[in-house]
Amino acid sequence: MTQLSDNLNHLNDEHRQLLEEFNQGWTRHEKQPNQVQRHAVVLDVKELYARSGLKTPNVIVCDSIFQLTVYPLLMALMLNEQTNDKTIPYLRKSLKMPPWGRLWENLDGQFGPSDLKRLRVESDKARQKDAQKELNRVIHRIYETEGGTVDTFEAPRLTNIGLQINSNFQASVKSLLSSLKQDMDGQVQDEALAKVTESLARINSMYTRMETQLDLQLLPQILAKTINTFKTLLSSQDSQLSSGTNDAKRSSGSEDKGDESEILPLIRQAKGLEDTSHAGRPMLNGYGTRMGAYRDPAIRLIASGLQVELFRKSRVMQFFPIHFFIRNIDNNAYSTRNLEWLNIWNRLLERAYALLFYESIAFVCEYPILSRLDAEQRFHDENGPALKFSDDFSVYFWRGRRVNRELIESPQTITIEQIEKEKNVDTRSILIERYGLSRFLQDTGAVKVHEDECGVLYRKAFEHGDTLTDEPLMVVMVTNSTPEADGTRKQFFLRVPPNVATAREAVAWTFRMDPDDYEPTKQS
Repeated sequence: MTQLSDNLNHLNDEHRQLLEEFNQGWTRHEKQPNQVQRHAVVLDVKELYARSGLKTPNVIVCDSIFQLTVYPLLMALMLNEQTNDKTIPYLRKSLKMPPWGRLWENLDGQFGPSDLKRLRVESDKARQKDAQKELNRVIHRIYETEGGTVDTFEAPRLTNIGLQINSNFQASVKSLLSSLKQDMDGQVQDEALAKVTESLARINSMYTRMETQLDLQLLPQILAKTINTFKTLLSSQDSQLSSGTNDAKRSSGSEDKGDESEILPLIRQAKGLEDTSHAGRPMLNGYGTRMGAYRDPAIRLIASGLQVELFRKSRVMQFFPIHFFIRNIDNNAYSTRNLEWLNIWNRLLERAYALLFYESIAFVCEYPILSRLDAEQRFHDENGPALKFSDDFSVYFWRGRRVNRELIESPQTITIEQIEKEKNVDTRSILIERYGLSRFLQDTGAVKVHEDECGVLYRKAFEHGDTLTDEPLMVVMVTNSTPEADGTRKQFFLRVPPNVATAREAVAWTFRMDPDDYEPTKQS
């Protein structure tokens, strides 16, 4: 123990180098898939369940976020024998294009008839209710011991494919962290600990921004688009089978009502109008996929029944890194039991890009093979996909907002008419940015509303937008005070709030200053 205390009484150059390398390792957000690690992550998930007093689950490793989102929906359909026998084969036959072909192949390699049979037993609602009571008791006991209260969204929930238990792991982590802190107390000086914690804060920041985009934007979009794809295919299947099936039912006097999966009617009720480029405006109060991300009531009900919510790595990464780092310096700092727990979580959090835990089945997503984030930890790439997985599922983002492929790879195809007709304010802003702000002002005849020694203020109103939420485009043009090598001076166009009245006020706003305090001659 003395060794640890001596090592972290202060941060020397060696410690700072170790911290930087440690940070770089944890903030890497792309990796090549590895079969050995895929097998290892399955073992770690099963060990985590066992140590938490849960039955060993079936673990499905997913190539991409696409698979992680779609598999729970497929499982819910497969749980019903009639739907599994009639609908699933039709979906398999109809959906073979990428990334669907790999989705079926990956599922078949990890989930067989015996696994499905077990999942049907475990997903029985009566059995789930009994399990829910016990899990709630366990979670409350943990919080009673460690302190704090259990929020309602943390309670285990009944789902179509088994009890959702993310909350159980959050509670067990809380207990582990308390025990780890007791091991560490008195061994590291407060000043050194504060510096290490501050340095490691970037890890949690990255995971928080990244998971918010995945959980509140990408997952809802994938689920909504998949449901609408299924709706289209099922409508075709229903029309093909309607005459013969209805005749057979009438002759037998049976309509077979209630025999199919309860999700199928909801899929058929989907309006097919979900805007999957920005599936609504999600509510950000809390963790997990908010139901406000779905504007279609039928899709919202399906999402609620599935509870496709990521295990929030960001919540535990506020605290784990400091223990991982101290363990790397001296693993004698922790008890044997705590060290074993710590090692399992370390491996799992490092190898799994995203986790989705149910009582008897778990889904683990591998890291993307390509991931691009901007300085604010938002998914962003100006030339190609910001996310690409090993199954070729690719996603395009512009400053954290999912967009279509053409907007990134073919910005030259954007037209003034397209921008003018776009009703969504955020999407229109991206279109303007890709088109070119100065070019857009020139091509649309934006009105000059004010000019002074600070710059020129332009205004462009939109006639086709949402009159309740839309606002005009206000841009101030400023001239660089430093001349170029050829003597010319560059002009810059800066977007400003729609309520500014003068160029001085607009430029001052960009410097977060009051107009009366802004002095252009003092700005570089």
